[in-house]
Amino acid sequence: MQRASYALLMSAEMRPRTELRPMAPPWRPSGLFHPQRWLPWLGVVAAWIWLFGPTLLEHIRRTFESRVLCDDDRIVLFHVYHWADSTLFRHDLLGQYHTDGTAEGFRLLYYLVAKLSDPLWFSKALTYPLYFAALVGIAIASSRIGGRVAAFVTVALCSSSTLLLDRIGGGLPRAFGYPLLAWSLAALVYGRVRALCALTVIAAALYPAISVINGLTLAILLLVMPARDRGWARIWSRKTRALWLGATAAATILLVVPFALRMRAYGTPIHADMVAQYPEAGPSGRPNRRDRPPFPSFFDASATMAKATLFGRGEPLVSSIAKPLRRDPKRQDRDLIWLGWLALIGCARLGYRDARFRRLAAVGAAAVVSYLLADWASPSLIVPERYVHFAIPLLVALILPSAVLGWLPAKWLLPDPRRQRQKSTIILLVGVALLCLGGTHGNAFAGYYYRLPRREVPLLAALGRLPNTSVLAGWPTGVMDDVPLMTHRTAYLTHETHVPYHTLMTLTLRTRMRHLISAYFSTDLKPLISLRDREGVTHLVVDRTLIRGSHAPRYMSPFDGKIARAFDRMRHHASEVLRQEPRAAVYSDNRYFVLDLARLRP
Repeated sequence: MQRASYALLMSAEMRPRTELRPMAPPWRPSGLFHPQRWLPWLGVVAAWIWLFGPTLLEHIRRTFESRVLCDDDRIVLFHVYHWADSTLFRHDLLGQYHTDGTAEGFRLLYYLVAKLSDPLWFSKALTYPLYFAALVGIAIASSRIGGRVAAFVTVALCSSSTLLLDRIGGGLPRAFGYPLLAWSLAALVYGRVRALCALTVIAAALYPAISVINGLTLAILLLVMPARDRGWARIWSRKTRALWLGATAAATILLVVPFALRMRAYGTPIHADMVAQYPEAGPSGRPNRRDRPPFPSFFDASATMAKATLFGRGEPLVSSIAKPLRRDPKRQDRDLIWLGWLALIGCARLGYRDARFRRLAAVGAAAVVSYLLADWASPSLIVPERYVHFAIPLLVALILPSAVLGWLPAKWLLPDPRRQRQKSTIILLVGVALLCLGGTHGNAFAGYYYRLPRREVPLLAALGRLPNTSVLAGWPTGVMDDVPLMTHRTAYLTHETHVPYHTLMTLTLRTRMRHLISAYFSTDLKPLISLRDREGVTHLVVDRTLIRGSHAPRYMSPFDGKIARAFDRMRHHASEVLRQEPRAAVYSDNRYFVLDLARLRP
């Protein structure tokens, strides 16, 4: 009975009744470990290890060095230590704000980790299971379409580009994006609609941006596409489809609502038309070009991600071919345009014959809609770049190896073992050509580009010996960015956490920065006493190179003018923090000293 229903489903999947490869019945547990199932994959795994294994081992070795960090761990990760020891970060507004901005599943995961282990070590270790989960998920999807050779090419493109490791590194909420979307693509290719619903809900608990893509894909699949393209939902009634879609949406909303309620305490989101009032969010403020409007068109953003997928960062697989291309970006763009058109035509031809490719088109449409919605509602749905950053690389790596089959005559798609070997050979040749043009051995730095400066280590060790309730202030850039994560002490203000997303929080941080400027470049004791008594700061970390420099340090709008005025005033008089060093310093080296503000004297 199971074979009959499966055969009926597969016959409805194809138009005309041709297939890209011989179809097998669904896996049964009793045959899952049969040698015929896993032995052919050993060659694929061995080839992947030969190409990318050494770089990955170097990546692992480097990641677990104590001074190597994921840059964004300094924003989100430090405050979870409060869940292990309530005396740490007790009144830390910065850490509370950024942990409140994470999803429920992520918060629960790190709450448990903080009780059982070191969250920083766990975040590094989590990188590799998530990375392999993403590769396995996309390999399953690709093998379903083009066979084992196509799966190898897809995984090789993903490993070569390093986009996956870049986002997965650090164990942050975004680390779950690629694994969740890769397995969603596998569920979609197999037509497993219930699995896609479950993954949409899981994404809402870990990284809601993926639930937006999945939810729109599910809506297109169940409400727009014809019955023959709905996979295992082809026999569902309209009522059943509405129930599954509604239940998924309801579960997703229930998981997102607590996050939305928490963030209301920090004010309304800062939109593009509010930049004049909040210049921190403008061109001379905190966000980089990709994270603020005006955003590029979906086509331009997708082309950038497709290029990053095909032309990776790292040591080229074939230097004689790849290096000249790297030096000629215009030629890269030209080749990418030609390759894109050829792939689209091949996919269109395959889509006419195969429902699996038509279902993948639903993901592309969902990515477009997600991007446009995020652009319209920015920043309420995360910046639009996130949606193309996750969807486009996986779609490019999944579609390109098999798109060449769309150029073959229809008779080549018949389930003939001899034809299957020929198709695999063609896919392999195309994959080798793609990897020769832009492929790399991977990047041993992906996701962990930041290394703690050696000169900061003694200072951070001294700060870590201060009482747990200490509140440390200092110039926001440089060493202060490392203080919360590396010392487990509360920071008054850091550049990494100074993000202008919500109005009330932005105004609070603006007030803090103004207090800090007045104290740091003070010429009398009053601003330092105000920083201690009104703001609750216990220690001030001072960088001598900033105090004794010839030019005022720059920060961002709207503070640079105030910084310049305070610096000039200090140069024409005398620095109060330097005057207090002999009597109030509890640590001093060639560059830094730390003032205990309780020891201030007139």
